Amino acid sequence: MNYVPVYSVYDVPLALDPGFMLAAMSLALLALVLLGVTAFADSGQFDPFVRRYLAWRLEGTRMFRMLQRRHVVPLAYILATPTAEIRRQLARCRSCPRHEQCDAAMDYFGPRHPSYAFCPNRRAIDALANA
Repeated sequence: MNYVPVYSVYDVPLALDPGFMLAAMSLALLALVLLGVTAFADSGQFDPFVRRYLAWRLEGTRMFRMLQRRHVVPLAYILATPTAEIRRQLARCRSCPRHEQCDAAMDYFGPRHPSYAFCPNRRAIDALANA
C-alpha cells in the first residue's frame, strides 16, 4: 500500500501564502516610501516651507512672547535654529508645567529684570539674546 500524503491549505509554508506575500510586499513598500520621504525632507528641499510652518506655529505661543521679551527677533530665531531643535523647543514649551510663572514673568514690567531660570528653553534663548 502506497502512502500518499494529503496536504491541506494549512500545510502550505507561510512564505508561499498569497496573503502573507501581499502583506510582506506592502510593508516593504511602505518602509521604502517612508525612507525616501525622510531622506528627501532632510535634504533641505522643503526647508523654506518647514520654516514658514514653524514660524506660524511659533506665533502666539509663550515662547514667541519670551523671544520678544528677551529682545530676540522671532524671524532671526527661526532662521538661525535648526528645524528639529525648533520643534523640540516648541514641544518643551507646550508641555512645560510652569505656565503661570511664565505668564507672570511675561506680564511683569517693573524696575527689576524678571528671572527666566524656570524656562526649559532658557539656554537656547540666552544664546540668541547674547549673540
